[in-house]
Amino acid sequence: MSVNIEYGLLSQVIANQEFHTLEKNQITGDFFTVPECRAVYDYLRYVYHNQQTAGFVPSMDMVKQYYPAFNPLWAPDPVPVLCSALRDSKIKMELLTLAQQLQFKAEKDIGEAMALLKAQAQNLSALEQVSSDLSMSNAYQMLMERYNTVAQAQGIIGIPYPWDYANQETQGMKNGNYIILYARPKNMKTWVAIYMAVHAYLKSRRRVLYYTREMPKEEIAGRVACCMCGIDYDAYRKGQLDPNLFAFFQAVLQQLASDELSAGKHGHTPCFIITADRSPKGGGVTWLQAKIQEVQPDIVFVDGVYLMRDDRTNSHNTDWKNILHISQDLRQVALQLNIPIIAITKANKSSDKVRGDDDTDMAYTDGFNADADAIYKLKHFSYKDKDTGLPKSEIAMYATDHRESNFGGMIINGYPATNFEFVRAITKGEEEEEEYGAEAKKPNVAKAPTAAFRKDPGNYYQTPKIPSLR
Repeated sequence: MSVNIEYGLLSQVIANQEFHTLEKNQITGDFFTVPECRAVYDYLRYVYHNQQTAGFVPSMDMVKQYYPAFNPLWAPDPVPVLCSALRDSKIKMELLTLAQQLQFKAEKDIGEAMALLKAQAQNLSALEQVSSDLSMSNAYQMLMERYNTVAQAQGIIGIPYPWDYANQETQGMKNGNYIILYARPKNMKTWVAIYMAVHAYLKSRRRVLYYTREMPKEEIAGRVACCMCGIDYDAYRKGQLDPNLFAFFQAVLQQLASDELSAGKHGHTPCFIITADRSPKGGGVTWLQAKIQEVQPDIVFVDGVYLMRDDRTNSHNTDWKNILHISQDLRQVALQLNIPIIAITKANKSSDKVRGDDDTDMAYTDGFNADADAIYKLKHFSYKDKDTGLPKSEIAMYATDHRESNFGGMIINGYPATNFEFVRAITKGEEEEEEYGAEAKKPNVAKAPTAAFRKDPGNYYQTPKIPSLR
């Protein structure tokens, strides 16, 4: 029975592109007892987390090419049901093994048998259900998988940032992370957030929920569409797109709609949802949590977190206590639902006087600092290149706080919807000079994306390290 479940589960995961559901149900490699199934699971995990193929699940034809001994098995049940069945099978096997060990020890020493029973009882209880508890005696497999994922998948554990340098330093936006982006108005904080969200959707095939309190949904949708197509937002907004460019704009959006439908009619289909709730009683973290459970996103963006309602006091005040409550509640939602949440907020008016990676200019600093896993301060600079005399636009993205790395931040291009590519790294403690950016590297030319969910994306199958069957 367990063999059929293992083959059936992996076959469904491949058919429906649902590796995400395995992770959500805390299914790891040690659940698979059949060597072929364990090898296929390792391969799926590698492809899903590799920086170049993040979010993809290889086709059955590709799996069979590397693992010809794997025999697909059609299963009528969905992946979550099969995950539960596999968990039950593992528990049964563990119980039978424990029973044999207890019988052997009980015949020699009752004390040793009781000690073994007590030691294994907690581990079996934790295994019975998906929970946040982790016994160190059971942590071996999880730690080994985490390490191998980092070692094999170019350092990426979470959802990749759009910038390779940021991924190398941070390992991506991990599940449970609470990340803050902040800036003064006109410093492109919403644009940067949209660029990150679009990258997660287009390049990593993730489900994105973008909750806007700052702007109408229609304006966010226009920015998202321009960012997806790499076209000038100002020209789009004014209806001044070149006819050929407008035709390209239409074609890309139509292709995206088609790709979403074909990417997976069942299972965890990539999507980009923009939502807002401006009703007097809405807009709180409780409402957002319900929306997250409805949409089942992989990552959430909250634009204008300081405009949310405090569920604890049932008010929309921007009092620091209310913001503290909202921040704490968002942090708990990220941990509870095991997804990254990126919150966008504002800087104080004193921001122009604060230099470098000092985050004391962030509004409601104490509340956010206590909760966030990472805080990024954005500053936009426009200047003329000394060599060419051409105007340039760049954004300093200071990592004012990052719990698990010494990431200092980076300079990125700042051309709305067309170019937010990496320029150079920022070292910790670096401050902007009077002639900022004079020696910045020449920006790369941004390329507009093609179809979002191609079955054969660039270098998708050129995975350099494929787990071998042993």
